[in-house]
Amino acid sequence: MKLKSNRYLWLFLIPTIVGLGIYQHYFSQTQLSPQELVIKQLSVSAISSESAWDKGYLANNPPIKKKIEQVENGALCNSLKQLNTKALSHQEILKQLKTLGYTCVVRPLAENPLAASLRYLKTDNTTTQDPHERGVAHQEICQNHAQPACVIRLKRDGFPKNRRSAPHSSKAVLVDEKGDPGSYDNEAFKIGGLGQPLPKGPSAKFGLKECLYYKDKESCDSWVDALMDEAHPRLKDPVGSQ
Repeated sequence: MKLKSNRYLWLFLIPTIVGLGIYQHYFSQTQLSPQELVIKQLSVSAISSESAWDKGYLANNPPIKKKIEQVENGALCNSLKQLNTKALSHQEILKQLKTLGYTCVVRPLAENPLAASLRYLKTDNTTTQDPHERGVAHQEICQNHAQPACVIRLKRDGFPKNRRSAPHSSKAVLVDEKGDPGSYDNEAFKIGGLGQPLPKGPSAKFGLKECLYYKDKESCDSWVDALMDEAHPRLKDPVGSQ
């Protein structure tokens, strides 16, 4: 009778202990500031439940999950993973990219690259149909032709009319290595300044997990901003393209 009672006791305790562990896990994370939470999320594997990635998204997108795993184990875009863009100037990045076998092309920044009639962004936050007009913002798109899925973009003029208006860089893995290396739609995910695979944008549709701060909008916004800052590190000592 005593053994039977103990068995029923464990049937009650096991779910309770597991539930308590989950509660403590999330409670401990939300005790961190948004910036501290991002640092913690960057210290674990992207496919870990403690990362910034939504596990359901990764389960539903096996090709992206596979590429994340390849980046993490050094089989894909290891050169980008090791390039610390958070600490380098534009010229320093270009110098290192050249030694790593990357070549770059310069393009004017289109407001909407998919539009039938393109308009180009200017550094004064206006637009023009003339890509050669003075003040048009440019980006450099650098690709490793030994591994064409690996791309870095350098925006010395920032991204006018966008939240990322300061000069910055971004490293990315492409969905289709034969597709346009400058296309945002062709990005599978970003690689952070220090090498971590990150969702390419601040939205669940790109794989970002639900904010752990729930109804605290200010903390949620700060968390997203800190994470996207990691995916779009500012260029050190930037010099405009014109």
